[in-house]
Amino acid sequence: MARWDPDKGWHASVESHVDCDARGVLLRGADVVLANSRHAPFGLVGIETMAVGGIACTGTSGEDYARAGENALVIAREDPGEFSAQFEAVFACADHVEAMRRCGLRTARQYTWPRVLERHLLPCIGAFDALALNALRVA
Repeated sequence: MARWDPDKGWHASVESHVDCDARGVLLRGADVVLANSRHAPFGLVGIETMAVGGIACTGTSGEDYARAGENALVIAREDPGEFSAQFEAVFACADHVEAMRRCGLRTARQYTWPRVLERHLLPCIGAFDALALNALRVA
């Protein structure tokens, strides 16, 4: 749903499934995608936004990939002024915006499924295997 607010400009809220191609257009076309959740352990929306060259605005609830002012806007408090200050600082310089988009693309490439599995899941499986072997040796 999109609506015009005379004080805030255009605002879009996506509340249902959007196919992959359309989602990429929306995420890349927005000035900033608010991907801030106190409940999500890892922000996929932020990574999806970066993967198509968009700028994510995240919170501090597990989005370890987000680096304030470098590849994302990172909001620590529920304070609209904090968002406004970061947004204005970034968008005051077109070169900074493009640098953030490029950095976000590089960041997203580090979080493809094969890389995540290799970096996080396989070491856990290896540790589990080592524990199982040690348990067998003790028994």
